[in-house]
Amino acid sequence: MQTPEIFGNNIQVDLYLFVEGQGQSHKVIIPRELLDDEVGDSSSVADRKMWIESNIEIIMDAVTAKTEGGTVRRPFDRIVVKDT
Repeated sequence: MQTPEIFGNNIQVDLYLFVEGQGQSHKVIIPRELLDDEVGDSSSVADRKMWIESNIEIIMDAVTAKTEGGTVRRPFDRIVVKDT
């Protein structure tokens, strides 16, 4: 699966990406705190983006579950999905 462009260039902010599917567009926010816990408080932006890329299929499954109803397992339950 190709990873959408990941936005954010500072370890002090959330990273996010935009996804489209079934006529809808969503902003998917990966909270800084989630990345701190999974990658490390002092990890670089590149390391954080690499973690997102490595987990993109699970992230996309979480987006589907959050938008269509379903269960999301930790730590991916912390992802925020907003309609755009």
